[in-house]
Amino acid sequence: MKRKLRLMVLVFVCGLPVLLLQYGVMFARTVKNKIKIQELPVNMQTNVTKVFVESFKQYFISEPVSKTKFNYTYFDPSFKLTQGMVYTWTQINNTQKTCDDSFVLYGNRFAELHDVIMDTSYINRPFSKGGQNFKEVIMSHLDKESNWVVRPGFWTQRCNDTKSLNVNGVAVPFYKTLSMIPQKTNATISDSRAENVTVISNFTVAISRGDYWNLHQYMMHCLDTFLMMVLYSKKPGEVSLLLVDGHPELFIYDNTWRRVFGPVLRAGHFEHPVIFKRLIWGIKEGFSPIALYQEQKVHYLEEFRDFFLQQNGVSNASSLDCSRIKITLIIRRNYISRIGNIPGNVERKIFNEGEVIAALKTVIPESIVSGRIMDSAPMEDQVAWISKTDMLVGVHGAGMTHTLFLPRHAGIFEIFPLNFQATRPWYCVYEAVARWRSLPYISWTNTNPQNEIEGGFIYIPVETLIANVKELYRRICPKTDILI
Repeated sequence: MKRKLRLMVLVFVCGLPVLLLQYGVMFARTVKNKIKIQELPVNMQTNVTKVFVESFKQYFISEPVSKTKFNYTYFDPSFKLTQGMVYTWTQINNTQKTCDDSFVLYGNRFAELHDVIMDTSYINRPFSKGGQNFKEVIMSHLDKESNWVVRPGFWTQRCNDTKSLNVNGVAVPFYKTLSMIPQKTNATISDSRAENVTVISNFTVAISRGDYWNLHQYMMHCLDTFLMMVLYSKKPGEVSLLLVDGHPELFIYDNTWRRVFGPVLRAGHFEHPVIFKRLIWGIKEGFSPIALYQEQKVHYLEEFRDFFLQQNGVSNASSLDCSRIKITLIIRRNYISRIGNIPGNVERKIFNEGEVIAALKTVIPESIVSGRIMDSAPMEDQVAWISKTDMLVGVHGAGMTHTLFLPRHAGIFEIFPLNFQATRPWYCVYEAVARWRSLPYISWTNTNPQNEIEGGFIYIPVETLIANVKELYRRICPKTDILI
């Protein structure tokens, strides 16, 4: 008896660590995934979808987006868009409807769909499902299949009214992948696939990315999603993002999406058809309001700035002390951002960084100068640094996108290499953001070939730097004269 008791105690003591380890792994997986999938009652399922799919389960996906809750007035139903491009696109003369009003196209820029089926079997094989570890993608060259070729039938709606719309411009590629099946036909999803059909009840914004590694492109999608939330009165956590591409996971961006907006779904991870109760096909990459640099004004940038900062745990409050101005120099380094650039070569690096930083420290007495490499820093850190910056200095590049998050008193000094503007008509995108936000902006373009150094470097003459920084300081602090 005593022997059995000792044996039981021994088993318990030895087994406890294993048990704790197992629960620890389960907990770690739960923390890692965070997304909760809750099955909804059957009575919340609509007959419209049941006619098309014989059997399914309906889900609501939720995920914590921020520990701190803010009362954002612009997500309230009483707040209405009254100006700007999205407002113009949604006016009645720019709106087209079909499929019993369950497909609405706004300005040939974005669309709202109800009870739409997504079927990934209509993606040409082979294709990357997306979300893979970035290093594994680089090693295996999987990224070559991350830009999908999608056939008609990828999206399907069933309706009585199947009239064609006058679709043009950026809406054409999406519209070509949509099939509308007349309600009177008996076509359904095959039995083998219908058994696993699920319905996503979340308000979902679909995004198709190209330059997924580029900060400027990323912020286009963030702003566009924010504008959809304002338009449809959706708060953080009430919206899901659907990535309709096979690109790998970039932790800095993907984690920020989850924290700022809500759950992130990857279309390639659904092996069986999925029905989205309400889906927004988002603004095509490159046609976001902040991509249209010719526009005289882009609205709601200040609201977006405040929202993005606060969702990242950064205060949107700022103050200017002209006696201790804070200067941030964006530093560019070689790094691998995509499979198309395995060596990781980055252009427009500053050749004389040390000299530039030393000059910035002396040109304005008591100034606080920081050199920042943005690419490897968490987004929370990036926007925290920028939110406390009075003067942003850098060579043209995606890092200058942070002009969006500068304080309302800050200024920008942008540097261009030799002949850069001649071959890139979009070179003024960051100047445009500064103009829309009414921020002081100065630029300098190199005209001396000797300042272009092999390896993607540019030499910045110190006297040129000092002259431009002094001028920018005078615009930021017009009532102060402490310059040497």
